[in-house]
Amino acid sequence: MASDSSMDSVDFWQNKCREQEELIKTLTGYCVKVIQKHEELLSNYQHTQDQYGVLKGQVKKAREVLDPVIREYQELKAKYDIAIQCQRAAETYATKLNSSNVKMKRQSQMILSKIAQGENIVEINFEDDGEDEVEDDPKQYYESLNKRIEDLSAENARLSANVNALTEDLELEKEKNENLKKRLDEYRVELKRSNDRVSRQGRELLQLAQTSEAALIEYHSLQDQCKLEIDKHKAANERAQQLKAETSAAKRQSAFLMSNISGDHKLMKALIDLEELTTKYESDKMTFENKISALEQELQEEKSRSGLQALEDETETLTKERDELLQRLAESEKLSIEAQSQHSELQRKYAHLEEKYEKSLDQARIPAPPPPPPPPPPPPVRTGIMALIAGGRKKQKQIKQQRLANGGVTVNQDWNKTFEEMMKRINSGTALKPVLKSRADGVQLSPGQQSLPEENSAVSELEGILKNMKKAKSEEDLTAMDDAFVNTESELGQTFNKILKKKQGAENPSPRPTPYPRKLSTIPDEGEEDKA
Repeated sequence: MASDSSMDSVDFWQNKCREQEELIKTLTGYCVKVIQKHEELLSNYQHTQDQYGVLKGQVKKAREVLDPVIREYQELKAKYDIAIQCQRAAETYATKLNSSNVKMKRQSQMILSKIAQGENIVEINFEDDGEDEVEDDPKQYYESLNKRIEDLSAENARLSANVNALTEDLELEKEKNENLKKRLDEYRVELKRSNDRVSRQGRELLQLAQTSEAALIEYHSLQDQCKLEIDKHKAANERAQQLKAETSAAKRQSAFLMSNISGDHKLMKALIDLEELTTKYESDKMTFENKISALEQELQEEKSRSGLQALEDETETLTKERDELLQRLAESEKLSIEAQSQHSELQRKYAHLEEKYEKSLDQARIPAPPPPPPPPPPPPVRTGIMALIAGGRKKQKQIKQQRLANGGVTVNQDWNKTFEEMMKRINSGTALKPVLKSRADGVQLSPGQQSLPEENSAVSELEGILKNMKKAKSEEDLTAMDDAFVNTESELGQTFNKILKKKQGAENPSPRPTPYPRKLSTIPDEGEEDKA
């Protein structure tokens, strides 16, 4: 019975394999047909591209020939218009001359008739109301006509140049428009291809989902069938082992009964032990076979799980490809929208250029506008007191700007030396001597501290001077600080007096000059002093 079930399962799987092979052969035939169709379409596309290149070259040659023909036609048309205008002006002038000649003939006949009648010619009143200005001064009329012809020729040349420039711009815009149309067509073709690709991918995904669902259903049915077969196989094996054990036990018992050794107790005990071992062996064998079948079933389940994982991975990759295709589709749609906007913008420019071109053609028939009015006279020149006031204001502004540029105040070399010496002493760490005041008795100093800072010490005085000079904003503020600098009781004042006495001893004795304030631009900041 177990062998029949195993043969049925083998036949089932063989039939399944044959069906899959037939399906693969059918798909292979379809693939070959599709490849042949693709090659045929590719050859047709190449042939169409060659024809398109030939036609494009012919169109380019025709355009190259068409541009000079259009220019020559425009020049001939302009000359023809000028000739027509000249002919009309000549005909008008000839008509006027003919009418004046007829009038003069009538007047001469009237004079001859009056002379024949013996009347006085002086008393005859000739009415010259209808006489044209050309009869009085024809040269002036000719000059005015020539001048007008020159003006019209210059205007015609200017308008022709404008028309040519606008024509060139129009051609450039047309070329840009054609290029954008081509790009738009390419984008549309690419968009159509992308849509087709997306729809094809969607159909393939749908087909894959349906196939995966059918395969999963079939897998579950086969798994259930396999479990049933395994259970049947286990039951058949167990029954066969049980029957085999019973048969062997019955054979041994019959042999034992038929033998004549029933009186031997040792042999009887050995046969009983052998029978027990046989039954134990069969039971252990069945247990191990059950364990092996359970492990095989777990292995098959693990394989099926790995197959499902592979299908899930493939589905995930296809989903990613679909998302990428949708993103590319959105980008192509965005590019097509931008191309359409550029196309509409170029169409608007094209319409604007055509309008300008038509306006220029209309202006060619309109006479030139009158010249612009002369510019207004320049403002009157200031003289006298106003000039002096303006000059004084200008000089004051220049003085203020010069003061701000130079830092506000002049530099005194003595004060520079004093400040340099004090800064050197501060940087070198030389202890400053107290002046007029000593340390308080009740103040306890730390071991590392030598002395307390005095109120009139050089450092505190120097800090006060620097702060006051930084706060000063003008020369008046600095001159107001001169009294604060002449503090002879302080250490800074004593140092300054020593330097001044040395300088006076080297030179002729002279009264002590009042020190100038220090220049603002040379005062370092407190942070820079700390760094120094």
